[in-house]
Amino acid sequence: MKIYSFTILKLILIGSILAGYGQTLSAQPTEVAATATVAQATATLTLAPTATAIGSPTATVTSSVTATPAPPTETPTPTPSETASAIPTATETIAQQLESHIVFYLIVPETGRFDACGNISLIPIIAKRLRTGDKLRDMQIGLQMLFDLGTKYYGPYYNALWDTKLTFNSIEYRKKEDYAIIDFGGFLPVMQMSKCDKHGVREQIWKTFFHYGFKEKTFKINGAFLIDQLNR
Repeated sequence: MKIYSFTILKLILIGSILAGYGQTLSAQPTEVAATATVAQATATLTLAPTATAIGSPTATVTSSVTATPAPPTETPTPTPSETASAIPTATETIAQQLESHIVFYLIVPETGRFDACGNISLIPIIAKRLRTGDKLRDMQIGLQMLFDLGTKYYGPYYNALWDTKLTFNSIEYRKKEDYAIIDFGGFLPVMQMSKCDKHGVREQIWKTFFHYGFKEKTFKINGAFLIDQLNR
């Protein structure tokens, strides 16, 4: 009878231990599920809506889920410097582009005409190329772009240098006087050019040169004064 009672007591004790162990095992999935919920909330909140609202993709703060997710209240926000860098640079005005870009000049023909004759005016053509900061170099680039255009019409504008191919033989610059002496070379068929085109060539070269802020100049072509050649 004692042996039977002892056996029953042993079985009851073993059953209690197993019941407690089962409760411990069933608690673990609940903890894992809670952790996953916190991680998901953190991943969503780490996307910074303030940075993306400005419109610059470089300022977007991307999400990252670490092994130990931070509470939602500790979600990082963009610093002032990040916000400022996301603001796009304002588009330059035409006046600013005329100062910051390479520029050359073409002819606006008289109404009803398509050449350099009559009452012409000049218009600045703003290139995509930025200035170097050296006005002597910028002037040379601007004139060379004009010389290399190689077309009679540029949209509605006329180019009196269409049948020429000028280059630079030499450039001398007297900084104290802000005075440039330029000797051009290349092809300038003055004997075959119309008076209108000669006038247009003069206007385009002179206007492009003075756009860069020089006070004085002397233009030559292969050693002869350019103005004399254009007056022939």
